[in-house]
Amino acid sequence: DKQKVFNSQDVNDQDKKKSDSQPIDKDNASKGKDKTASCSLFSALLRCFWPLLTATAVLQAIMVAVDLTFPQILKLLIGFTRDTSEHHWKGHLYILLLMVFSVGGCLIRRQFIYRCMTLNMHLKTVIKAAVYKKSLTVTSEA
Repeated sequence: DKQKVFNSQDVNDQDKKKSDSQPIDKDNASKGKDKTASCSLFSALLRCFWPLLTATAVLQAIMVAVDLTFPQILKLLIGFTRDTSEHHWKGHLYILLLMVFSVGGCLIRRQFIYRCMTLNMHLKTVIKAAVYKKSLTVTSEA
C-alpha cells in the first residue's frame, strides 16, 4: 500500500510538472472554471444517499395512504351503526381494520421518523467532513 501511495504521488508530481510547462490558454480560462467546479453538492449527495431517500419517500407515501384510508373506514363503521339490518361480522371487520391501520400507521410513522433522523445524521456528517477537509486544504496552501 505504501508503494502505491508513493507511486500515485510521483504521478501527481509528474502531472503538476506537465501542467506547469504547458502554455495557458486565456480563452479557455475566461470561458469557465475547471470540470470539478461544475459538480453540485446536491447531485453528489443524491448519488450517495438515493437508497435511503427512496425508502423514506416510499414510507411517506404509505403514511399518506394510511392517513387517507382511516376516515373511510370510520365512515363505513358509522354507516354500519346506522343500518341495523347489516351483519354483525361487518362491524367486527371494521373495528379490526381500524386497529390494523392504526397500529400499522404508527409503526410506519416511527420507521419514517427513524429514517429521517438517520438521513439527517448522515448528511450532516458528510457536509461537515467536506467543509473540514476543504478548510484544511485552504489553510495548508496559505
